[in-house]
Amino acid sequence: MANPTEETLTIAERVELGRRMRKIGGNSIVPFPEAWDEEMLQTQFASGEMGKLASSKDKGYKITSIHRYYDDGGALFFAVLRLEDGANKTFLPLRATVYGGWNPKFQIKSLDVPRPLYGLDLLACSPDKPVLIVEGEKTADAARVKFPGYVVISWLGGAQAIGNIDLRPLAGRNITIWPDNDDAGRTAAEKLGIRLNDLGVSSLTVVGLPPSFPDKWDLADAIPENCNDE
Repeated sequence: MANPTEETLTIAERVELGRRMRKIGGNSIVPFPEAWDEEMLQTQFASGEMGKLASSKDKGYKITSIHRYYDDGGALFFAVLRLEDGANKTFLPLRATVYGGWNPKFQIKSLDVPRPLYGLDLLACSPDKPVLIVEGEKTADAARVKFPGYVVISWLGGAQAIGNIDLRPLAGRNITIWPDNDDAGRTAAEKLGIRLNDLGVSSLTVVGLPPSFPDKWDLADAIPENCNDE
């Protein structure tokens, strides 16, 4: 069998390519070192090695959460940093550029297209569970607590990035999409549904919310009191 081209490599294969190359090249994804943790991030933050992150710190932002991306074998290969200054929020993508040794390197930079789903490791661990797709890592984390019978996943990049995501791990699965309650969320769900039907899923359902739900509501929010009976 011929070797797969870069366009057909899975995320796990791209991570393995990055592990072998030990640096970014072609379509490789460099995995994080096994010892990576927030302390390592803060050390590089303080050293000024990552300009965009240092700039955000200077503007008063603080890292409030770190959403970690794992491949289907459980290797950490990417993270999304959520930063807030009390009134605003921003997100920064963190990837490794040099692997291993005494001095692993990181950049504030997103991954090359096609980009990964958030929850590849969970999909691999539960191949028979139905899948719930929501928008955003924070929403996925909250929905995992509320719906333990589902594999809850999201994707990288928000509502505008549906076309950039590698959806192949969802082939043959039973899928429910729960969009954010706004026009952008519903449009993203529609585009996602088209791609999933083309891919070939076992079933596909899109959740529709009652009109009384607040604009932009998602599963990370509490259910509005006046909507409990709807």
